[in-house]
Amino acid sequence: MLVYEREPTLVMNYKRHGGFIMKRLLKIIEKVSQLREAARRIIRKSQAELDKKFEGIKTQEFQKGDLVWYFNKLAAIRHNTKFQPKWKGPYQISAVLDKGVYRLTLDRKELRSTVNGNLLKPYYDRSIWESIIVV
Repeated sequence: MLVYEREPTLVMNYKRHGGFIMKRLLKIIEKVSQLREAARRIIRKSQAELDKKFEGIKTQEFQKGDLVWYFNKLAAIRHNTKFQPKWKGPYQISAVLDKGVYRLTLDRKELRSTVNGNLLKPYYDRSIWESIIVV
């Protein structure tokens, strides 16, 4: 078969350097399984370290109807909102979904998106607090 009036050259037919390319390719192919197994071991080890690191951490779980603060990530990363509140609310939890995901309601209007539980913290009403005077 002619391609632009030349015969195609394949790696298998390459005779220069005494078949060095084919030998090198065969060595690489032999090492692939060893490299994959080493990668699997490293991944398992790092996953075990992460599991150990986050073992004792408990996430706050909320129930339907609870009042919560919602963390405003956009305000937290901007520099011109330094003295603005980073927490919005209080929101009411309208639905509890799987894996720590919640639907929130503010003034009987439900938010379009769902919210992860790590962006929420419990809201405590200050009207029930009693003032304590220490003399």
